[in-house]
Amino acid sequence: MYRRLVTRVSRLNSTICWQSCSISNSSSISSNSTSNSIGSNIDSISSSIMKSTISIDANDHNLLLDPNDYYNKLRYYIKNSYNEIVLSALYIGSGKLEQQLIEDISSSLSTRKQLKVTIILDYNRAQRNDSTDNSINILKTLIKSYPTRFKLLLYQMPQLRSSSSSSSSLTKSIGMLSLLYKNLLPNIAKEVIGVYHCKYGIFDNNVVLTGANLSNEYFTNRQDRYHYIDCSSSSSSSSSSSSSSISSSSSSSISSSSGSSMHAFLKDFTELLEPRCSRVEENGNITNGNDDDNIFRNDLKSLMMKYATTANTNTTCGTNDKKTIILPLIQHANIGIYDESELLPSLLTKYTNHYHNDKLNMYIASPYISFMKPLILSFLDFLRNNSNNSLTIIAPSPYSHGFHNATGIKSIVPKLHIESQNNIMNNMKANIYNCNDNILRLLEFNREKWTFHSKGIWIFDKDNSKIPFLSYIGSSNFGQRSWQRDFELGFLIISNDSGISNNLIEECKHLLKYTKDSTNTDNKNPYIIKFIMKIVRSFI
Repeated sequence: MYRRLVTRVSRLNSTICWQSCSISNSSSISSNSTSNSIGSNIDSISSSIMKSTISIDANDHNLLLDPNDYYNKLRYYIKNSYNEIVLSALYIGSGKLEQQLIEDISSSLSTRKQLKVTIILDYNRAQRNDSTDNSINILKTLIKSYPTRFKLLLYQMPQLRSSSSSSSSLTKSIGMLSLLYKNLLPNIAKEVIGVYHCKYGIFDNNVVLTGANLSNEYFTNRQDRYHYIDCSSSSSSSSSSSSSSISSSSSSSISSSSGSSMHAFLKDFTELLEPRCSRVEENGNITNGNDDDNIFRNDLKSLMMKYATTANTNTTCGTNDKKTIILPLIQHANIGIYDESELLPSLLTKYTNHYHNDKLNMYIASPYISFMKPLILSFLDFLRNNSNNSLTIIAPSPYSHGFHNATGIKSIVPKLHIESQNNIMNNMKANIYNCNDNILRLLEFNREKWTFHSKGIWIFDKDNSKIPFLSYIGSSNFGQRSWQRDFELGFLIISNDSGISNNLIEECKHLLKYTKDSTNTDNKNPYIIKFIMKIVRSFI
């Protein structure tokens, strides 16, 4: 039986990989296509990339560089929110800093009777080990004290449910194993199969975009990214009607709002997500959510269409020529949503193809380097377009890897990612004519007693001309796991506003300040690591 199970899992992994690659390759990397090329100004970029865009004013966008500043900003927002707080993460920790956040939420709920708070976490990560200090137990005081105004929602991945109504071929393929996963695997092992990974916050009319979780290390010495946007000017007229009309029973129930703001999008996303989540009740029981993934998939697609129809007719960034547009990308392969894996490589290629006469720097950061083929092909296109272009990959050093001090089987994870880095760098060097350190570099983040969790993309012009700046922020690590197993949410930012562009450049430079060049470092792994990597690549 064990052999049959292993064979089944292997075939399943092959099926998933083949489907992902075939889908991604079909939509990407066409150097010769000019009909959809990106325009020279921000409006034509918006229409040629995708009309599902959100505009923001430069004055409303800010970012932080330090995790402690991020923690203090969260506390500030919690203390100064009067109507609504939403926090979405993989989990919330159990340390003193997390407890202080919970006390801040409790204080705000006790003094503001109209305030409602929702926390969304991964179903299994929130219950890890069934211990007294898991996320559910940490938050149970709030659940009991404010049962009508505090919600703890847990999203369970389709491949870990005992049943699912999804018609997705991926979900059907793993349906035979779902019951086995659910009943026999401990929660910590279920997390390996897939997790809810979306990270964002809503605080009245303010929103936070990040890749950080809600735990001590992310507030002290784990480097991540932290963007916050004041949407009060753009969402005040739309937020009241935006989400309340979204029904959990039909994707056609999403109504258009009077404005297109990041706040409105995240509020709509939350409202669609809520009925799919299980809810922790006052008595400690967990009430299951609606597991109809067909409806959820259609709702998410309709959500994107909603912003496709409103973004170009309701610009919220003013009348001047300085504009910043944001494109949300949802990745949830298990229900058939492939926004990031299908679109991101293609969008990067379109952008860099249009500016092939400009000398461009591209930086891509991930704590777990395991890029998929379509993304690597877009990198190669970028480097071939102009011999003056340069690509820099930012990864953790072995000592700043999140699993550096892990024990047991987890202790080999850093070596697995180093093996992946080696393969990617060697393959790219072999496919670039006259490749050298000025064209392709690998930098390792190596700040003493810190770990690295930043993920994102930055592209800007070496000559500081007026071409729009491109960046990407979100929860995805751009690897096989993110694109095939987890539920991710990311945002493509394109801006010709010097204020936002300069902030994004400073954000990138902040990461570079703590890196060392490892382009030519010989990180050889034993054969057993190479063998294990081939088996577990989609899980890490």
